Amino acid sequence: MNIRAHRDRSSRRLARDLLRGKPDSSHTYVLVEGSDDYRVWAKFKAEKCLLVISNGKDTLVAKLRFFNTRYPHWRNIAAIVDPDFWLLEDANELRTENMLYDDVPSLELTLVMSPALKTVLLNTLPVGVAASYEKQLRDTALRLATEYGYYRLLDYRHRHYNLSFNQVSFDVVIRSETLELDEGRIAESLVTYSVLSASQLLDHISELRRQAEPDIRLCRGHDVLDIMACLIALDSDLSGKAKVQTKTGELSRALRLAYEFVYFIKTALYRRIRDWELTHHPFKILSEDI
Repeated sequence: MNIRAHRDRSSRRLARDLLRGKPDSSHTYVLVEGSDDYRVWAKFKAEKCLLVISNGKDTLVAKLRFFNTRYPHWRNIAAIVDPDFWLLEDANELRTENMLYDDVPSLELTLVMSPALKTVLLNTLPVGVAASYEKQLRDTALRLATEYGYYRLLDYRHRHYNLSFNQVSFDVVIRSETLELDEGRIAESLVTYSVLSASQLLDHISELRRQAEPDIRLCRGHDVLDIMACLIALDSDLSGKAKVQTKTGELSRALRLAYEFVYFIKTALYRRIRDWELTHHPFKILSEDI
């Protein structure tokens, strides 16, 4: 067998048809950022809803704006996006027509905040510890990701500082004894190629913390997953097998598989999609059969 023979090129073809102004008027087209988003929403979509992978947030936004401007009469185009810092900044992008988003920054955070995490841990950790471990793991990871989020926010507002996030490893900057961030190590890593010194960076972070209280909207979903994987790896009471099964990539995949529609209907994104469907009848995004 050859996997290439089974590779689905429909998303590329759908994107091409849209850009050429030739959509199928009997279907709804929903732009998504990437393949992980596709994998989640494919479970819940209507039969005549076609998901189009945009390969990145910037590309998705550009395409949606193009369709809104060039083809305002089209009523069957929408996009599902991770709002990230748009929520904290109340960005104008949130008011883009046909843009659908949740009230947490990213899909990863939606998964982590849902009971899907408990399901994953029940099938990974020793029997009887998952429930209490889930709360501690989630709370600690969100706390650390929120603290780290101030650095992300500074970078979002000041790209010219050229902070090097790829130089930061959570297994190095999380103190295993206290489960706190080593701010000095973080700063030294981030300024590797920056115009700032480590002390200048920490001054900026202190000012940001005076301006804004800790808020989940500071979190980046991938940071939360990385921190969770790191916290589990630091736990000497867990087996090597459990640690392998909860590395970032595996944890992300397991959460997607465990995420159910009954969790999704409690989100702001679900409500926004249903509101969109009401105003764009007869086009549907979500399956009626779920």
